[in-house]
Amino acid sequence: MTDRHNIAAVPDGAPLPAPSDVTAGDLGRVIAALGALAPELTAPVVTEELRLRQYERAANLAQWIATAAEDLADGLRGHMQRSGGDR
Repeated sequence: MTDRHNIAAVPDGAPLPAPSDVTAGDLGRVIAALGALAPELTAPVVTEELRLRQYERAANLAQWIATAAEDLADGLRGHMQRSGGDR
């Protein structure tokens, strides 16, 4: 992953890199970031505005994760087909 795709350096709420241009390690880091939201979401509501931002961040990460996982799976599936089967 290059610096321009340094997911750990993406500020909360900032756009993530294109899901089609990431590695399995990148996917894992974003899944961990989504998991890190859990304590915030289970804590009492501080303000409705903050809770709304938390929901939006969770949705953004979840959508990105789904797209990235599908792209990685498609890429691996294609590689497996080109190389002659399951490995």
